[in-house]
Amino acid sequence: MRALKTIALIFFFNIAPLPLPAHYTFSTALANTYKMVLHMQVDSADILINQCYKNDPQNNINLLVANYIDFMKLAATEDYGMYNTLSKNQDIRLKILKNDNTNSPYKQYIMGEIYFQWAFLKLKFGREISGFWDLLKAYNLLQTNARQYPTFVYHKKSLGLLHIMLSLIPPSYKWAVKAMGYTVDLNTGISEIYEVIRSNTAISDEASLMMLWLNLLILQSDNPAKSFAPADSMARNSPYHAAKLIQAYAFKKKNKIENAINILENLPPNSGLHYTPYLYFFKAHLYLYKGEYASCKHNAELFIKKYKGITLKKSVYYHLYLADYLSGNNKKLASYRDTILKVGKTFSEFDKIAYKAMQNEQKPSLYIIKSRLLYDGGYYHQSMAELAKIHPDTLHNDREYTEYYYRHARIYQALDDTAKAIKYYEITIAKQTNKDYYFAPNAHLQIANLYKNTQPDIAMKHLENVEKYSGYEYEYSIHSESVILKNYIKQKY
Repeated sequence: MRALKTIALIFFFNIAPLPLPAHYTFSTALANTYKMVLHMQVDSADILINQCYKNDPQNNINLLVANYIDFMKLAATEDYGMYNTLSKNQDIRLKILKNDNTNSPYKQYIMGEIYFQWAFLKLKFGREISGFWDLLKAYNLLQTNARQYPTFVYHKKSLGLLHIMLSLIPPSYKWAVKAMGYTVDLNTGISEIYEVIRSNTAISDEASLMMLWLNLLILQSDNPAKSFAPADSMARNSPYHAAKLIQAYAFKKKNKIENAINILENLPPNSGLHYTPYLYFFKAHLYLYKGEYASCKHNAELFIKKYKGITLKKSVYYHLYLADYLSGNNKKLASYRDTILKVGKTFSEFDKIAYKAMQNEQKPSLYIIKSRLLYDGGYYHQSMAELAKIHPDTLHNDREYTEYYYRHARIYQALDDTAKAIKYYEITIAKQTNKDYYFAPNAHLQIANLYKNTQPDIAMKHLENVEKYSGYEYEYSIHSESVILKNYIKQKY
C-alpha cells in the first residue's frame, strides 16, 4: 500500500502543471481597457479588466491598468466609502510585484506608478503623511528604473511630472527637496514628458493630455492664447472625452465663457465626464461668470447632491451665496455663510477664497464682486463700469480697497493698455498692507510679464519681490508662474 501511495504521488507531481511565470505584455485587450480609463468610462473598464485577468492572469500589466481604474474612480468622485474599500488593493498589487523575480523594466515602473497614484489619492483624502511617503517611494523607484533602463520611456511620464512639480514648489518648502537629496529641473521634466509623447507607446496619449493640462494650468498660464491653440486642436481631433474638458477649460482661460458652456452642455450621452460631479461644479462656476444665476444654482445643487467628498464644499456654497446675493435674494445668505464657515476643509484655493470672504460679517461690495466675475467672464468693459460705481474711500474693507485698484490693473491689461495696467499694479502693491492677499504678489508677477521682452532687469526684480509674500491664495500657481518666467528670461537673455 505504501508503494502504491508513493507511485501515486510521483505520478501526480509529474503531471501537475507548474505555475506559469509572470510576464509584462501590453496586449490589445489591456490597451483598450486603458483607453476606457482615459475616456473616464470606468464601469466599462471594470468589465474589461476582469476579462483580462481571466484570460491572462500572469500578465502583470493587469495590475497597472486595474490601479488606473481605482485611481480614476476615486479622483473623479472623492468618495470616502469607496476609498476605504479600494485602498486595500494597493498593498495587494505591490505584494504581487515584489514577489515577482522577472527581470523587466515594467516591474519597478508599475510599482512606482502605483505608489505615485496612491500618493495623489492619499493627499486628496487627507492622509498626508502616508501620501508623502508614497510619493518618496514612487520617486525613488522611478529614478532607479531610469538609471537601470535608460532607453525605457514609460517611467518618464510620471518622473517628468514629478520633476516639474518639485521644481515649482514655493521657497518655504524647498528645504524638503534638498534634504531628500533630489536634484530637480523644470526643463528636464518637460523634456521627459515630450519624449513619452513622441514614443508612440501605449501611454503616449495620456502624456499628451497631461502636457496640455500642464500648459493650461502652469507652464503657459500667463499666455492663454499660446496654450489655447494646441488644446483646441487636440480636443477637436481626439477620441477622448477628457479632451473636451480640456477644450472647455482652455476657453475659460481665454475668458470665452459661452464657448466653454456650449462644450459642457453638449457632451455625448456616453461621455465618461458625466461620471464625475466635478462637471457640475465647473458648470456652476461658468454660469456664475455669465450672470445666469438660476443655472449656476441648479448645477451647484447637483454637485452637492452627487458629491461625497469634502474639497470644494465651501466654494460650492459660496457660489450659492453669490448667486442669491447678485440676484437680490437675501433670505438664505446668513444660512449659506454659516455653512461655508463650518463645512468641508480649506485644501483648495477655491475653498480658501470662500472661507476668507465669509470671515467678515459685513456683506461684500456688490460692485467689486460683479466687476470680478465680469472680468473672469471676459466682459471687460462691463467690469470697468461696475468699478466706476465705487468711490474707493467708501470701501472700509481693506481687502476690497486693495482689490479695487487690482481690478483696474487686470482690466487694463486685458484691454492691452500696458501703461495704465502697470500704473494700477504699482498702486495695488503700495496699497496692500496685508501679505495674505494675492493681489500684490500677482501684481509683481504681471508687471514682470509686461516687461519680460523689453526690460528684463525690471522684470527680474519684480519676480524676486514675488518671493517676499507667503500664505496667500493661489500661492503655488503664482510662484510656479514666477519660476517659469524667470526660466524664460534667463534662457532668452
